[in-house]
Amino acid sequence: MVTIRDPKSFHRLAAFFFTPRVQAMVRDAIAPSSELRLLDAAGGTGVLREACSPCGFYSFDLVMERVKNVRASDPDAGAFVGDVTRLAAADKCFDRVLATGLFHHLDDEQSILAVEEFHRVLKDDGRVVVLDAIWPINSLNLFGYMMRKMDEGKYVRNEEPLKDILLTKFKPVQAGKFSSRWLDYTLMVLEKR
Repeated sequence: MVTIRDPKSFHRLAAFFFTPRVQAMVRDAIAPSSELRLLDAAGGTGVLREACSPCGFYSFDLVMERVKNVRASDPDAGAFVGDVTRLAAADKCFDRVLATGLFHHLDDEQSILAVEEFHRVLKDDGRVVVLDAIWPINSLNLFGYMMRKMDEGKYVRNEEPLKDILLTKFKPVQAGKFSSRWLDYTLMVLEKR
């Protein structure tokens, strides 16, 4: 298992996989504007912050060093240590929730709690954008399997089981799978039911 504690190393690794193409996909899914308030759940070091601009940006992460990195790089961002299964946020206060690389770190029970929290903090016309690790699309991608096994996220799923969890509170707007530098991901956009 690979664990990266240093926020700068974590940021560089995330930026390597979240290429300009991936950032453009996230930006299109979010459709950012200055009127929107966005929660970057499990925001890490804020590697996708630019893709969310000019939204009002709020980030939660469990690791204080990563939160400090977001605060240092963008003093206007609201960056907080927090647990996505118990968000310290008011009901219906966000227009968008971005969950990047989150669900493969949560078991099914924790994932359901996070989905319930996202539903609670989203406005009625809000959207959730999920970008997460999935098992390799191509069964011959041995490097992808090895990398997913080394990831500290113990709950990598295929797209369908993750979608089933999200559909408990949301309806799909768009969903797809893609590869970025040997690793596969799903990108889903969902609305409240």
